[in-house]
Amino acid sequence: MANARTTRLHPAATLTALVAVGLLMSGCAHRRSERLMASAVAAQQSGAFDVAKTGYLAALSADATTPGAANNLALLRLADGDQPGAIELLARELTAHPSLPAARLNRALLLVRAGRHADAEPDLVALIGVDPPPADAATAHERAVAHALLTASRARQGLPWEEVRAASGMSLDTAPADDVARLTRRVVGLAAFAGRHLEAAAAWLDGDPEPAASRARLASLVGLDRDEEARQVLAALPSATPYDALVAGWLAYRAEGDVAVALDRVPAADWPTDGPVARARLEIVAADAARRGAWGDTSRALRAAVQLGAPAATRLHLAVALAHAGDLDAARDEAQRVLRDAPDAPLARRLVQLLE
Repeated sequence: MANARTTRLHPAATLTALVAVGLLMSGCAHRRSERLMASAVAAQQSGAFDVAKTGYLAALSADATTPGAANNLALLRLADGDQPGAIELLARELTAHPSLPAARLNRALLLVRAGRHADAEPDLVALIGVDPPPADAATAHERAVAHALLTASRARQGLPWEEVRAASGMSLDTAPADDVARLTRRVVGLAAFAGRHLEAAAAWLDGDPEPAASRARLASLVGLDRDEEARQVLAALPSATPYDALVAGWLAYRAEGDVAVALDRVPAADWPTDGPVARARLEIVAADAARRGAWGDTSRALRAAVQLGAPAATRLHLAVALAHAGDLDAARDEAQRVLRDAPDAPLARRLVQLLE
């Protein structure tokens, strides 16, 4: 029996690319199914997909357990838009060959794509749990991707980052150092950002040139008040977007305290609607309104920033703005909320005393 051989249809595979299986067995009793499988694999690799489908179906008809046939047919079904059918074929493959890592990873990928993270976890855990770790590069690839997907799935649940790491067993120290490293880091980093793990997102996305990854890291750095690093990421972006202009405006405001300079860099439309950068835009708008003495506008902008998770200092600024706007009851209530969360805040305590 020859060694197992896997073939990636696209050498520049991403983490969402599925894995096709080559001829897994030779010298077996089912020589007809083996020949049909070999012809189908060759057809699939050359792009003759209809011929490949016919070949895989014929191989399965000759021997329902032909290794890899159901897996590869699943890829072709997926290309036709039949994701449920692809998942069923992968289940059939794994029933016959539960130790085939390509099929297990493919099913996990499809379940993750479908948003069925809990259903994907058993396959991911099984791939990660290979002991000892596989020596061949193909299976090591599948194991690394499984690590990344499991970490990402749990990061998106908003669990504390240490729980995510403990559950998946993956960290920057154990991330793969081969050609899939950048992709696994990106998957984990973007999931960490989605789960509001800003420190983790900034670390995992460090050095990733892909614009979406860079902007997620940029937003993480802004949220962490790491302004100098944020400026470096901003300067390295290949093209400016309204989002970038907004970040530039916020960084200018924090560095220079100059509202006019900051607002000159903020576009009139297409602002993000949530996250630390959206909050930054609202705080810039509030600062400009306060400069003009428009305390009602200041209050509205700061209240919106608070709803996006602004820190206690912003809530205290809201209390002051409400007091200037003449809404003393609302100002006192806001200052009291700050005191409940930060009992030692002297400015909040003084404001409450003045408003009582």
